Amino acid sequence: MIKNISHLIITTLTGVLLALGCVQLLHAQVPKNFPVVVIPPESRYLRDRVILVGTEAQVNAIENAPTYTSRISLTQRSNLSFLSDVARRNVTGAQEPVFPPFTNGELSSLRMDVVRLKLQLCFPVPCTPPNTVENLIAQINADPNFRVYALPNYVAYGSEWNVGANPKWWVRGSPVLSGTTAVTASLYRDQFNQLGQFGMSPLATQERPFGVSGKDVMVGLFDTSPFSITPNLLSQLTIQGKTLSVTHYVTLSNASTGITTTPNISGHGAYVAGIVNAVAPDTGLHLYRVLNDNGLGDEATLVQGLSDFISATAKGGGNYNPAIVNLSLGIFAPPTTTVQPLYAMLTGMHALSMTIVAAAGNDSLITQTYDAQIPAAYDFVIGVAAANTHAQRACYSNRGDIGAPGGDGDLAGGGCEPPTDIACPNDPLCLLTSWWNPTAPPTMTASAGTSFATPFVTGAAALVMQQRRDSGQTVAPEAVTKEIYDAALPGAPELGVGTLNLANLFYRQRVYLPVMGR
Repeated sequence: MIKNISHLIITTLTGVLLALGCVQLLHAQVPKNFPVVVIPPESRYLRDRVILVGTEAQVNAIENAPTYTSRISLTQRSNLSFLSDVARRNVTGAQEPVFPPFTNGELSSLRMDVVRLKLQLCFPVPCTPPNTVENLIAQINADPNFRVYALPNYVAYGSEWNVGANPKWWVRGSPVLSGTTAVTASLYRDQFNQLGQFGMSPLATQERPFGVSGKDVMVGLFDTSPFSITPNLLSQLTIQGKTLSVTHYVTLSNASTGITTTPNISGHGAYVAGIVNAVAPDTGLHLYRVLNDNGLGDEATLVQGLSDFISATAKGGGNYNPAIVNLSLGIFAPPTTTVQPLYAMLTGMHALSMTIVAAAGNDSLITQTYDAQIPAAYDFVIGVAAANTHAQRACYSNRGDIGAPGGDGDLAGGGCEPPTDIACPNDPLCLLTSWWNPTAPPTMTASAGTSFATPFVTGAAALVMQQRRDSGQTVAPEAVTKEIYDAALPGAPELGVGTLNLANLFYRQRVYLPVMGR
């Protein structure tokens, strides 16, 4: 409870997150059960912003209602009308609404607004009722005059920086790995010779031995981008000779999350894009900046980026081009709670033949393994764990549906420590790919994490999608996912079906597989 006006002003302006317990959402469900990751309750969502979902008329009405206008102002808006196309494509007699509690007939005008709580000075202090996220959500959801879905705006994290988990896992060594070892493109290619366990040794050459390269497959990457280093917003980045388009959104300041000690990982998105490009060099890459330079973002901005990507895949008449979504990030929602707007977006995209791949997260220890964060926890999402070269879980990795190269931690002394600069990339503890150095042109650096295991699977999905499309087969996400899972090599149980293996995926009837080590 706020004791005085000064405290109220300081708390509101700095945006420190409000402590709270679990929030019960309508139709809440998480398809995969996972243990609680110990995250401070005040770090779960923004204390000064509320998500409103409803039809255009209803959201307009509530934002203009005298009861609420003294305490809220619009900050963001996203179009959710594509869900009406999902409903039309899936009508088979009686059907559950695509996004309860709204009927499928209302979806064509569905949208999501984010409103910010205005500073409210009350005499005497405190305000009655307090001007808080919880109270505003409770009032709107209970108001008989409106049918608008009010929700908290959860915080999203790049999976290499997780509050309350292992904040040590971030990119190392830019622009050099040590005082004398420069990061070069030759090292980038050479590292793939060490990935025979994953069937990726052929990637060390310039040739495309698999006969596919992800041609004409769209990939959306939702991540960071280093816009703070330039006065102009870049519309594209060039990595390893490949140009990718970039969409920039206004992202959170660290003050609004109450977290101020994170490292600058603005090159995280370029790193992820570099791995996709290594596996599937002819994909169309589009990077959406939904996380700030420290890898922090929010659900509403992520939904906004997903909505724009859906628009980019539209080809008219309610039809959409199949595509792939890479989410090297996670959301720490309370357990058993569905992050409903994000869940609706991703289920809708899945129904429109988009394959969704997400990082499991880096919250685990040697002796304790957590299941995947949201959205990797969802059944229809490919949740990617980090695997080491022994087909075991990297010591920091959460459980996943499949494992992919993610490096590992240094186990000296029985711990799970990040590898040192000197160790990378000359041993299996790190991966090496593109990085955007704030003081120099794009360069290379080394790192480990589930964020970087994820784009290996995204690239593999692009290869499978091209092969199936060229042979006249369906590119539905279920079919793409099954192919990838069926070709996986057995590994530790925390890696789900096993480890991703490109050679096994494309050469299962040839002689390549028996010569591959594990």
